[in-house]
Amino acid sequence: MPGSLKVAAIQMDAAPASIEVRLNRAASAVAQAAEKGASLVVLPQQFATGYSYDDTQYEQSQTLDDEIVSWMKQQAAQHDVHMIGSLLLWDVDEVYNAALIVAPDGQSWRYDQQFPFLWERALFRDGEHVLVAQTAIGRIGVLVGWDALHPELWMRYAANVDLMVVLHAMPDGSQAQMQPPEGQALDLSGLGALMSVSSAFEAYILAQARWIGVPLVIAGVSGKLDTMLPLPRLSVLPLSLVESNLWGYLEQAHDLRLQAPFIVKTGIYDANGRALSFVENDGDQVVSVMLDFPAHRPMPQASQPDVEFPQSLLLTVDALSAAAYAPVYQRSQRRQWGARMAPTSSKTRIWLLTTALALLVGFISGITARRLQR
Repeated sequence: MPGSLKVAAIQMDAAPASIEVRLNRAASAVAQAAEKGASLVVLPQQFATGYSYDDTQYEQSQTLDDEIVSWMKQQAAQHDVHMIGSLLLWDVDEVYNAALIVAPDGQSWRYDQQFPFLWERALFRDGEHVLVAQTAIGRIGVLVGWDALHPELWMRYAANVDLMVVLHAMPDGSQAQMQPPEGQALDLSGLGALMSVSSAFEAYILAQARWIGVPLVIAGVSGKLDTMLPLPRLSVLPLSLVESNLWGYLEQAHDLRLQAPFIVKTGIYDANGRALSFVENDGDQVVSVMLDFPAHRPMPQASQPDVEFPQSLLLTVDALSAAAYAPVYQRSQRRQWGARMAPTSSKTRIWLLTTALALLVGFISGITARRLQR
């Protein structure tokens, strides 16, 4: 890693729009970053399409040879920068949320999000490997969205990277609601327990980056999530198991809209977790700063920070959402792109088996408890 490096983080409003419109907006932001002297420019999750969970997202996946990746390579070459951003990447018979690092000479590195968040599992498959990109500007580690709350991924990057980058489009679960076509919005406070980790998002990843001892770049989105759900009735059904007030709306599932503000967290932090530059407002914004790096790659000097929320919560969200939405992903991708898409993976089978066993244990425990009370 060079002794210093000018880095820029770009925040974009997450409202979906055409790829052409959003790439034009992104190009303006990248040009601003380059004018400020940035050598590394970080765009947020799904920067070229916007962020939602509805069926239109299935049409947005592209290959490595399509418009979005070609645009990234062109921009990196034009401005002589390394660029990072994610897209829904169609790879043979699967779709992934792939974060790409693109160098000015066209070389690229890829990280696939490993833990899709709830409804994201209906849109793309989970990845399997961390990425340590050995670029000309240093060794860069990448995490996307919900991945950043999984301590085992940070552990794998420790002592292996010079810089960590987190891309995200995290909705604020504490303010989530379901809006029917008529009447008042339905409070999703029951789901808030599952999504409450959103409030600890920034503090947790800063603690992990401090532990690793490297600077951190966070590129996120702003605005408000306002989306239908993929295959709405099938998507709403598992939610109704947690939020009983949704039962009466299963027949109207196609008209329900999930709404929540996004967590606005875009900034650049030094190795001690100190904010050097960060976004304070909504909308498309660019922040940049010169980062200093030590001569030698840091080694963690203490135990990994404790998770400030139950690990069982992460497992519950991961397992239940995988079991509930893997069939939605498979059915929707096949409907959009053909029967060869989305073969059932071994990981999906494990999630389904784990969930089935958990439900069976819970059922047996419930029966046993009732008998003991008699």
